Amino acid sequence: MGGETSGFVEAEILNPADLDDAAWRAWHDVRVLCDEEKLAEGSAVSERSHRLSVLHPGADVAVTHWGVWDDTRTRLVAVADLVVPDRPDNRHMAQGSIWVRPDARRQGLGRALLRLLAEGSRDAGRSVLHGYGVQGEVGLPFVEAYGGKDVYLARRSRWLPAETPVGLLEGWVEQAPERAQGYRIVGWDAPTPAEHLEGYAHVLHAMNTAPMQDMDWEPEVFTPELISTWEEAGAKQESGKWVMVAEHVATGEYAGLTEIYFEDDRPQIAFQGNTGVDPAHRDKGLGRWLKGAMGLRLRQERREVEAVYTFNNDSNLPMLSINTEMGFAPHRRFSNYEVQVTSVLD
Repeated sequence: MGGETSGFVEAEILNPADLDDAAWRAWHDVRVLCDEEKLAEGSAVSERSHRLSVLHPGADVAVTHWGVWDDTRTRLVAVADLVVPDRPDNRHMAQGSIWVRPDARRQGLGRALLRLLAEGSRDAGRSVLHGYGVQGEVGLPFVEAYGGKDVYLARRSRWLPAETPVGLLEGWVEQAPERAQGYRIVGWDAPTPAEHLEGYAHVLHAMNTAPMQDMDWEPEVFTPELISTWEEAGAKQESGKWVMVAEHVATGEYAGLTEIYFEDDRPQIAFQGNTGVDPAHRDKGLGRWLKGAMGLRLRQERREVEAVYTFNNDSNLPMLSINTEMGFAPHRRFSNYEVQVTSVLD
């Protein structure tokens, strides 16, 4: 950024291991100010969860953080994160995020941080930078200035369990075996027991059949080792997970799955993870059965959960249909952006 400009000091690496409590609070303050704009209604990450997620990102990613302080070095005015996954798929892709305090915008901070993200992506051998923002925000024109584009529109929906008649979910579960003869529901809590890891990894590949719109995205490769890596990071972040799968009893093959995530310090909300059915086992109502069974367990065992949030591709009509019937209602729309690294650096 060329030294001090407009009352801000040059962007610098934020090393989580070196930060004191005041620096963590300053970082979290930026996140909350920006995330409340995007997410609203108190669902922004807590300070403790933010710190744990930064300190324990997982062994499958390399993460770099930059921060811009004001000239008193008491307030962070902008932060950027670069995530470079270390996996066999999508090795052309890096993920970038930028947060700028509302009172520090339109002063060149976003452009300076985007260049740092692009330089980091280039140095990691990545050619495409991916990020997201609320549809209609300043994000798209900002990215378009560098030749970027909106490639994927997602709907963030919210389910209020207490407002869904329990009889609806019970009916889904009771009627499911009529269409899905020869299947059963199996569930567990993370960490995934060893006997489920292979089947879990196998059925996760059903997620590769979800519509990806215009994203420059390769099918993902899921392995038992990767699942264990994710769950180890989740435990360190004090995040829990429930998993349910539909098992084809005759073959023992896992035909479909659904997941739900919890954070210890935000017991009032939960997050719907992957839900998918292997193409070879579709048109049997397995998705509705899985969502109904998981919803019932949530109602019975996590009564403190007031809201569950999920993301869906707008073109994924089968899943949207189930969610809508269950009571999920659109809450926000997010645009996913891609920009060529060379376009930012030219």
